[in-house]
Amino acid sequence: MRQLEGAYALIFKSPHYPNELIACKRGSTLILGVNELSGQKSGKSFNDVKALTANGKPKELFFSSDLCAIVEHTKNYLAIEDNEIVHIKDGSVSILKFDHDKEKPASVQRALSVLEMEVEQIKKGNYDHFMQKEIHEQPHSLTTTMRGRLKDGAVLLGGLKEHLKTIRRSRRVVFIGCGTSYNAALAARTFVEELTGIPVTMEVASDLLDRQGPIYREDTAVFVSQSGETADTLLALDYALENGALCVGITNTVGSTLSRRTHCGIHINAGCEIGVASTKAYTSQIVVMAMMALAIGSDQISTQARREAIISGLFSLPSMFLLESTMYHALNGSAIFC
Repeated sequence: MRQLEGAYALIFKSPHYPNELIACKRGSTLILGVNELSGQKSGKSFNDVKALTANGKPKELFFSSDLCAIVEHTKNYLAIEDNEIVHIKDGSVSILKFDHDKEKPASVQRALSVLEMEVEQIKKGNYDHFMQKEIHEQPHSLTTTMRGRLKDGAVLLGGLKEHLKTIRRSRRVVFIGCGTSYNAALAARTFVEELTGIPVTMEVASDLLDRQGPIYREDTAVFVSQSGETADTLLALDYALENGALCVGITNTVGSTLSRRTHCGIHINAGCEIGVASTKAYTSQIVVMAMMALAIGSDQISTQARREAIISGLFSLPSMFLLESTMYHALNGSAIFC
């Protein structure tokens, strides 16, 4: 691993070692799923696995780059960190961490997590394709995104609560993302500036890295990524951390690299999105950034009426999407002549 360069997630299997497997990663996503742990609660360390299985060892272990891929098999998983090696032999698992400053690797003990997702969420159901399904899931995803966060005309974002004062003192807010996530931030830019009074700049993650654009300690850098694993966005996160900026993550994936490495953040809670073209995650990202702007600007009396109007509009969004979805289903299959 010390000689490899770039981002990778690798699994090695050899006929010379039939009962062994080795996996490692750096800069990419690698998830270890552990089956036969029904009834286990999150927080158990990986060394506790043997005591919880019927035969004293995990019956099934799964490697994946996406949490959605393992939900059919298990909800118990471990996110492998950079420079860690997973060694599986005869059903037992050991994890070692390689540190460039140390000659020998250190053993790793870390808690298993429980995936909050149902199998039905990754099924197509009666729809023709996943994109169609996810378009019609927007009323539900928007409701889930806002649930518990809009109360009595106020916005409650637990992930930002301890950092709001620091964000308000920022010289600027820098939105950083790629593709659809960048465009969602671009859509949110106007009302973030309006409600917070803080200058907002936009950066495509790869372009920021190529230019080595200025990021200051007084900046708040907001990283937007549906998966939380976008390679260029994570590299830009490293760059911002090195420059001392407060880093905020907005992602749809609990336990993702982005959510683990930022100082604070918001999960959009839009549910698993399988379609390549983003739909419900895009709308939920914009809503989350609107709520973030409302929370940051909540101390400004001059924008109170505007904030109340936006909150009222957010409450009505799910019903508007539901109406459009209902009209679509009513017209689906019918011939319309003009």
